[in-house]
Amino acid sequence: LIGFLFLTSSVVIIMLYDFTLSIPLPSWVYFYSAFCVLMYQTCDAFDGKIARITCSTSNLGQFFDRACDAYSCICLVLIGCQLLNLGNSILPIVFQCTLSASFFLINWEELQLGVSRRGIGNIGVTEGQFIQVGALLYAGFEGNGLTNPKISGLIVSLSLIHI
Repeated sequence: LIGFLFLTSSVVIIMLYDFTLSIPLPSWVYFYSAFCVLMYQTCDAFDGKIARITCSTSNLGQFFDRACDAYSCICLVLIGCQLLNLGNSILPIVFQCTLSASFFLINWEELQLGVSRRGIGNIGVTEGQFIQVGALLYAGFEGNGLTNPKISGLIVSLSLIHI
């Protein structure tokens, strides 16, 4: 829940600065977003492990964790679209639909088959989030987002790998 709140606070700050996701933000917003994505990833990884260690797992807890993860998918796409300044295109909708569909199918597969696969080869969700953190840090140091077409194309192709 704490990581979920970090991610939500990042999206709220981004939306206060630019609701259209199309203009570069101040550098501190990119740094704060990178910190929030890293905190979300860390807290999400630890909550399940702590619940299993303390023998306090439940179906309700798993459902709540999945609901927070589903909402976090929306937040991660919004942060990524702001990073690439994709507000005036169809790509944010495509990214959101792709990520939501893959999240649904992964959870459905786990429910039906009992198999939990979260990536392709050695690249999974965690690596995708680290790529996003690295891109946010780069944008913070660069100061104007990732509006360079070569960098934007590279980030888009790398982000589609972890989906």
